[in-house]
Amino acid sequence: NAKRGGPEGGGGANGAMDVDGDADDDDDDMEVSEAERIALANKRKSAEEELEFPDEVQVGEDENARDRFARYRALKSFRKSPWDPKENLPEDYAKLFHFSNFKATARSVVAEHKEISSEVEKAWTAQPKPKADSDTAMAEADEDEDGYDLSTCIPTHSKVTLTLVVPDVQALPPLPHTLSLCSLLPHENKMSVVHFNICQTLKCETDDDSGAPCPVKSKDVLTLQVGWRSWQARPIFSQNNLNSDKHKFERFLTPGNFIACSAYGPVTYGPCPVLIWREPGPGRSRRQLVAVGSVMGADADRIAVKRVILTGYPVRVHKRSATISYMFNNPDDVRWFKPAGLATKHGLQGDVVQSIGTHGTFKALFNRPIKQHDTVCLTLYKRVYPKFADGDGENIQIR
Repeated sequence: NAKRGGPEGGGGANGAMDVDGDADDDDDDMEVSEAERIALANKRKSAEEELEFPDEVQVGEDENARDRFARYRALKSFRKSPWDPKENLPEDYAKLFHFSNFKATARSVVAEHKEISSEVEKAWTAQPKPKADSDTAMAEADEDEDGYDLSTCIPTHSKVTLTLVVPDVQALPPLPHTLSLCSLLPHENKMSVVHFNICQTLKCETDDDSGAPCPVKSKDVLTLQVGWRSWQARPIFSQNNLNSDKHKFERFLTPGNFIACSAYGPVTYGPCPVLIWREPGPGRSRRQLVAVGSVMGADADRIAVKRVILTGYPVRVHKRSATISYMFNNPDDVRWFKPAGLATKHGLQGDVVQSIGTHGTFKALFNRPIKQHDTVCLTLYKRVYPKFADGDGENIQIR
């Protein structure tokens, strides 16, 4: 895969300078733009390689596979193999609220809210207007069995006049032309891992100002507009597998397909619309709408698994056995990954038998005769998590 990089060092150190130092400023600006241009080109190349060879990685000649993929594991079955959702959680999970059953909580909260709203509307439409000398008696009569004071509730579509009393008007932040107020349901003031079902439609934009494609990558800083609340986050994308507790991580947002988006944010109950924006950056002079969708729920135990595939090629074939090269670079890596099973792109299953030589070549045995033009794959998995936009989540701003 292509690696991000850029020129290092400052420009203009050996060049001519004017009195105000404008030459150094221009060189620095050009240096930053050149680095951003190279990073964007590498991002496009990575997206193209991911589309052509999904999840395939190549081990460098100067690195050990057992060190690079130390946090990965092999699974006998992606759908049936167990994976503990509480295993090796990051420190950010200590700040999040965990639901034992989010769907049951959402049904209970929404049903209670509808019940209170219906009782308020019935009370306002059935009772006469309270008089000034009988406010206390009417308040006691309005209180229902659950302890709610219906006289203090305001039904839907009512006109209300609000008066903001502030000692110092200058201390207020600048307000927009329209000020919107909304109440919160239970638990909606808590942070958790919120999941969305999103899709890139024809109205979404992913190109830069020059018309070149600018792919949206997982963990890019995006602005999430969920209902009436918005905040910045670094979400991850994954498939939504209905028949498995594990969901395959997607490195890029693919247009035209529905995909799950997971991010740290405030708990929100559905149905609720979602808009995902990308702020101006290198090559983009304006804000872009990159995806639309709806809220799926909040579940910190949802497992998004990143898959990597190490590939090798048979250099010598004899019926069911073959000599595989170009997957590892040393015999220690072969012995480290020997318990993991092998598979080929033509559907064969196999195992590592023994290491051959000192350059990572090994002998493998398969369940059926293997062809010379087949490709041998070793699949590894690792759980991934979203991130806060500011790094630690202490200064997250919800607007």
